[in-house]
Amino acid sequence: MGSNTARILFTADWRLHEVCEGIIRVSPSSIDRLANAPRDAVRRVVDFAIQEQVDVLVNAGNTLAPDMACPSDYRFLDGELERLAKANIDVVWNWSPLDQPQHWPRSFQFPSNVQQFTSPSPQVFEIPLESGKHINFVGIGSIGNESVLSEWFDGIELPGTTFGVSHSPPQGDGPGFNGWLAGGKAYSVVRDDERFQLIIAGSPQSRSPKQTGPHGAVLIDASPNEESDIQFIDTSALEYHNLQVAVQDNHPDALLETILDQLANRTFDEQILNAIEIELLTEIPAVHSMSLTDTSDALIENIQSIFAEVSSSLSLTGISGAGDPDFGSADHEEVIGEFLFAVKQLAESGWEQLSLSQYLPPERFKELSALTEDLEGLNIINRAASLAVSLFERTDREAA
Repeated sequence: MGSNTARILFTADWRLHEVCEGIIRVSPSSIDRLANAPRDAVRRVVDFAIQEQVDVLVNAGNTLAPDMACPSDYRFLDGELERLAKANIDVVWNWSPLDQPQHWPRSFQFPSNVQQFTSPSPQVFEIPLESGKHINFVGIGSIGNESVLSEWFDGIELPGTTFGVSHSPPQGDGPGFNGWLAGGKAYSVVRDDERFQLIIAGSPQSRSPKQTGPHGAVLIDASPNEESDIQFIDTSALEYHNLQVAVQDNHPDALLETILDQLANRTFDEQILNAIEIELLTEIPAVHSMSLTDTSDALIENIQSIFAEVSSSLSLTGISGAGDPDFGSADHEEVIGEFLFAVKQLAESGWEQLSLSQYLPPERFKELSALTEDLEGLNIINRAASLAVSLFERTDREAA
């Protein structure tokens, strides 16, 4: 790297008050790891900053909500900032509406290496480099708005490398900075010559089955008049996975064997926790209605038992049919009650709104062909038919 290169570790969305959700069962030996996963991921961010001797760590915001945080969250945060201070790493700290800085405890004190955007007008922080040069960061204090407008920073022109910092992607055309560092979304890098380079850090840790894949921070090597070198740094302490399994047979033993065959083809990093959602791809009605029977409970128990034998790092978040909601983590209603509810819902709102004109000859079915379309009604019919097939062991035709 050149002597004028600035090493920036960019991070956001720590959300220390949030936990990892959706896991049905976890090995007793992994309970502490699961509980501490969000903090461990942030600790890995700080570890990387110290190991790589970065010049500055930039936190774009969404750190914690004070009305949901506990004293240990602030104590943890204080400890990590002190570690950065001892390593002589500057910190650029941005606030967000979620953070509500005015509600943080008055006893919480930031170390001297932390510079905070607190003004309602744009602020500029100059971070010195070993070369004697400096790098600029421009931001604005949280003023209660969800969005930051790029036009607020028009007219700001600074010598050397300059980055804007925002808790969410700025709206509108922006000034000619080297780029914007933003939080509030998953990791991405957008290079737009007509606007600006937008770098979104993402969260150090995913927290629900919908947030699959690795999460982390962004290492930026920025040099004047050159395009920045950008690297994603994986800091996950827990990773959510979606495993799609094609199902041809609805017998429980066949289902289990098919799922295990797919698991055998995947590898998982045992150094982190792995939470797996299994999505069954099938047109078999009995599988789609499995959530309303005892079959799903037995299947979940069998899979989790096998997970425990293979590795304590594997956990199950649930089993679902393609496009269906996860039924592994919800309480089941009685099958007959669910069937009667579907029929009642169909009678009240479905029949009069179903559009069949494109399928039925108008001359023979005049009344039916005049009805209007209702996708919810179609879904209810499909669900009721699947239940009928499962309950009474009828064919699809008999159920219809």
